[in-house]
Amino acid sequence: MAEVCITGAMNTTPSEALDAILNLPPIKQISAEISILAAIRLRDINLWNDHQIGHSSILLNRVDIPRKTDSCMPIEHLNTPFHILIPRREEWVIGPPGETGALSFYTDGSKLNSQDIPGNCIADELARRGTTNILLPDKEDISMPLASCKLLLLNQSMTKASTRWQNASVGRIARQAWPYIDKARTTALCRLSRNDCSMVVRSLTGHWLVGTHALRLNAPYNDFCRSCRDEEEEESTEHFFCFCPALSNRRLRTLGKPFLNDLSDLSYLTPRRIARFVQLSNWTPFKFTKSPRN
Repeated sequence: MAEVCITGAMNTTPSEALDAILNLPPIKQISAEISILAAIRLRDINLWNDHQIGHSSILLNRVDIPRKTDSCMPIEHLNTPFHILIPRREEWVIGPPGETGALSFYTDGSKLNSQDIPGNCIADELARRGTTNILLPDKEDISMPLASCKLLLLNQSMTKASTRWQNASVGRIARQAWPYIDKARTTALCRLSRNDCSMVVRSLTGHWLVGTHALRLNAPYNDFCRSCRDEEEEESTEHFFCFCPALSNRRLRTLGKPFLNDLSDLSYLTPRRIARFVQLSNWTPFKFTKSPRN
């Protein structure tokens, strides 16, 4: 229900399709990820006992999970035995600031705007990659950061969600138009207005008041395409996005081609361009045309 409210999709839309479009793993996978992280934290502070059965077996036979992380029990210090000094650049002219023997930590200040410095981005990526590499035998005592372990579990969860979506038995239209779970594409979709987001989700899932789907819902529907008015062409999502000759010019202007090979061509397009095409098609609000044969 929450996904329907977020996207404005119809209630008949498969939850698997909305999970993929909104980049949301199934609740079962999210619960498992949270449970494993909780078990890791308890294990690292010696409050966890592994058993062969039940929930206590959650960490058994998981070679991908490190034997220890840097997680530790927080200790509260009411009186800190140190003080922090952040000197200005000018103070270094007269010598190293601070007391004799103090620990000094240096930075060039690049983190203040690291996103604009390619070298820093590369260094960050190498650091993240290094936390997931297998440790050398003489480095086994170095623990993986808990944040890296969390990222590892998140990536595994998203991989499982992607496999589940690609092998789903529902959402035939949506699996062609949105074949992969794509965070960037989801973000672009959610930045659209409420009406545009609803329009894109309904059209890409095929769950909208068009053609046979409208008929299944006992809603008014068109026997044939409302644009080209070819009585031999059933009004469908495929015909709308790919083949309708009356929409070829608008398809070229918004989607980049006068005709699409199939719905999978939509997987390379941004939600904004798809929304623009649906708007220009004049299929919303809907106008219904009955075939004279009926």
